[in-house]
Amino acid sequence: MGSHQVYVNVTRNMIGHALPFDKSRLVIEVFEDIVIDDDVVTLIKALADEGYTIALNDFKLKAGAARRLLLANIVKLDVIALERPTQRQHYLATPVSDRLT
Repeated sequence: MGSHQVYVNVTRNMIGHALPFDKSRLVIEVFEDIVIDDDVVTLIKALADEGYTIALNDFKLKAGAARRLLLANIVKLDVIALERPTQRQHYLATPVSDRLT
């Protein structure tokens, strides 16, 4: 690990458990398939308050995205999804404010 940041993909079950890395260099990646319910929000906020960096992995700007964005320090976009013509057209034609609600 040295002085580099370490990105760790976490499952729902891993969120809230101690991880064996220096939190100043650890980035906790939350996958897009994790349901962001009240319990997960509480756990992620607690990790952020403890100094962990939170990243959203394969993020797609769609309904319900605002709740995810509020938790993140880093957002990794799913650019492959934007390569599909129908998704790209929908994405570009939809106002950002509509995609966040």
